[in-house]
Amino acid sequence: MGSQRFACRSLRSRNYLAERVGYSDLVYFSNAYKRVTGMTPTEYRRNSGSVSL
Repeated sequence: MGSQRFACRSLRSRNYLAERVGYSDLVYFSNAYKRVTGMTPTEYRRNSGSVSL
């Protein structure tokens, strides 16, 4: 999922991230993200240790 790299490298909101990759519903995006990565966007960002502007 292309949003993985963006999620860990960006300080932008989950809403912004979801909209950038084509999801208008944040809950649906978070569920889809978790199905693919095994964790929510927040968990992925927290565990990646690499955040930039």
